[in-house]
Amino acid sequence: MDAGAVGTLIKKDLILLFRNKALGIMPHVFLVLLIVIYFIMPGTVNEKLKLALYGTNIPQILIDEMAESGVELVITNSEEELNRGVEDGDFIMGMTIPDDLLQRISTGERPEVKAVFGPSVLPAMKKAELTFTEQIIFLLQGEPLNIRVEEKILGPDMTGRQIPTRDRLIPIFALFIILMEIMGVAILIVEEHERGTLSALLVTSMSMGSLLTAKAITGIGLAFLQAVFVLTATGILIANPLILLTGLFLGSMLVAGLGFLVATLGRDIMTVIAWSIVVLLTLFMPAFNILLPGVMSDWVKIIPSYYLTDLMHRAVHFDAGWAEIWKNCVLLLTIDLCLMAVGSFALRRRLA
Repeated sequence: MDAGAVGTLIKKDLILLFRNKALGIMPHVFLVLLIVIYFIMPGTVNEKLKLALYGTNIPQILIDEMAESGVELVITNSEEELNRGVEDGDFIMGMTIPDDLLQRISTGERPEVKAVFGPSVLPAMKKAELTFTEQIIFLLQGEPLNIRVEEKILGPDMTGRQIPTRDRLIPIFALFIILMEIMGVAILIVEEHERGTLSALLVTSMSMGSLLTAKAITGIGLAFLQAVFVLTATGILIANPLILLTGLFLGSMLVAGLGFLVATLGRDIMTVIAWSIVVLLTLFMPAFNILLPGVMSDWVKIIPSYYLTDLMHRAVHFDAGWAEIWKNCVLLLTIDLCLMAVGSFALRRRLA
């Protein structure tokens, strides 16, 4: 392998990429846009539950007790005000309790307590809030539930340190930037193949190994540097720099193998874009486990990008060290090398 030839090819690829507006300019505009979106989004999470009450007088001691446990009870002046607040999203739930609740209970009656929910409340959440309503009624009667609750938290205690949505998106932003370079590498290869540039290079003393190495370094380098730029600009990189840089580099290596495979499947620019979208959507699926934990099943672990998103999520949000993420690194490196070997073999056959 000729190191000088590889360097020349990398320089040529970079020039071609930056001449192409779609591949050179748009990704950088998108980088800036992601950073702007990050700083626009709120950086804190309000962990308090806000409930509206109307009807019977609630003892102040009960309101204070609920506030200490993170539940804010707001007394409204009318049932219409309560309904409007729930509908507008100001309260997660509203309760209308009759003024003579306790008197009617003492006579054996079953008074009606209305619970009002917004349209987006999940069934499981609704059930939990109804149970909470029953607890309030018991407290009003002076008869708290006669149970002893033993608290046990499995995993890190997130009380008071919930992850803001913008911080959940950071690993996803980095992943998306890396995955976009898969399309960039594939388009660059197919475009040069259609123009006959690759054939012209291969009839010279240029070896196929040097050619593929240059393409791989270009793709990996661009993906890595752009992802590092986003994490640095948002201040996330300082959280766990060595682990994050390792994860980003291993993730960027996916660009080479998958970029070669997509270039092999695509016969022209349009088919490359089509195959790239399929690959991007597939690799993006594990990211939903960060945004909506528990949505995806364990089968997502067969997707290579799972180990990158999981590594970054735990390193950024849970201060995970090498002991927790070394398996992700080993698996990701193994997958990278396998994809690069398969992709290189397939592309050699295509260009031969």
